[in-house]
Amino acid sequence: MNKITSIADVRRHFRNNKEPIYFISATNFNLLGIGDWVGAFRHINYIDCFEGKQRNVFVPKQKFPRDFESIEDINNYLLEHKEVIDFIQSRADGENAGVASFLMFDEHTEEICKQLGLRVAFPQPSCVRAWTTRLKQYVSAIKPACPACPTCWPRSAATRSW
Repeated sequence: MNKITSIADVRRHFRNNKEPIYFISATNFNLLGIGDWVGAFRHINYIDCFEGKQRNVFVPKQKFPRDFESIEDINNYLLEHKEVIDFIQSRADGENAGVASFLMFDEHTEEICKQLGLRVAFPQPSCVRAWTTRLKQYVSAIKPACPACPTCWPRSAATRSW
C-alpha cells in the first residue's frame, strides 16, 4: 500500500478497494451512499427499504418469520441465512471472505464471521463494553456539583486562564 498523504489519496484508496466490505444490519440507512466511495462495498439487510432501487444492497428473498430481541439477533440471523452465506462465498477470495461491519454485534456474531472467513471491522465486544463502562464513569464524574470532579472545583486566579 502506498503512503496516504492527502484526502485524494484516501478517496483513491477506498474507491480502488477490491476486498469485499459488508455492512450488515436490518436496514441500509446508516451507510447509505458509501458504495459510491468504497469499492466492493455491499449492504446485507433484512428489510429492503428502497424496494430494489438502491444498488449495492443484498436482501435475502426467503425470510423465516421470527421475533428479534436485538440488533445483534437480526445480524446473526442474516449471517446464518443460506442466501447470505452463498452471496458472501460468491465474492470471497479463497479463505478471505472480506470485512464485516455492524451497528451492534456480540460474541456470537464474531464466531459466525470467523466461520464464514469474515473479519470484523471493530474491536471485540468485551473491549467495547469496557470502554463504554469507562465512558459512563467519566460522564458521571463531569456532571455539575460532583465534588470528585476537578472541573467543578473552584478555580483560583492562577488557573482561570486555562
